[in-house]
Amino acid sequence: GYGSYERLRLGVGWRENNLFGTGRVLDVTGTVSELARRGQVDLTDRRLLGSDVQGNLSVFTNTREEPSFTSRELGTGVTFSRSFTERVRGSLGYQFRRSEVSDVKVIGPQVAEALEDVDVSSVFVSPSYDSRDDVFTPDSGSLSRLTLEVATQAIGSEIDFVRANVRQASFYELRAGTVLGLAFRAGLIAPIGGTDTIPLQERYFNGGENTVRSFREDELGPLDAGGEPVGGEAYTV
Repeated sequence: GYGSYERLRLGVGWRENNLFGTGRVLDVTGTVSELARRGQVDLTDRRLLGSDVQGNLSVFTNTREEPSFTSRELGTGVTFSRSFTERVRGSLGYQFRRSEVSDVKVIGPQVAEALEDVDVSSVFVSPSYDSRDDVFTPDSGSLSRLTLEVATQAIGSEIDFVRANVRQASFYELRAGTVLGLAFRAGLIAPIGGTDTIPLQERYFNGGENTVRSFREDELGPLDAGGEPVGGEAYTV
């Protein structure tokens, strides 16, 4: 494929739906573009220990050249998910990752405090509500998802923060074949405990092919004295 920022990209994947005859699913995926490299391995048990809970163990790595820096992360995580009704689902998980920043172009004393490589250890909970009549081409219904994440030194993190992300999408059929879709995304990350500054690579950036496409990548938001994006602690789309 092709994107206006990452440009040429190639994605590959392999799935085994019945690993060693156990019914577990093994997914291996990777994406390479001119500015990013991503890889992930997932092992999923659809009925963990014979229950209604789905368990997922993942290992991942991501490297991406942002306009004002390069971010790298390597980590692992475990997630437990369960459907409570046909429309309501909840997830609970833990993640540990190494978060690094390099090739930094931003300047200024406030930004300098945010230039650090850190280990992030966090727990999260994510309830969702999905009433769409179709996952890919809905004519009606809505999708709501909230994710709350807490990182703290008590569980091995080098920084303390609380992060909240919310997504809402609603669909209305105006007439046969015509659907109005409305969507909203927002996020907030706040330092807590002994942390005063959120590292550059953990901040939010707006503008570009995946957010507001009338702006170039990361350019809708705070900039340093030289016009380089420095990110923020909150965003809306």
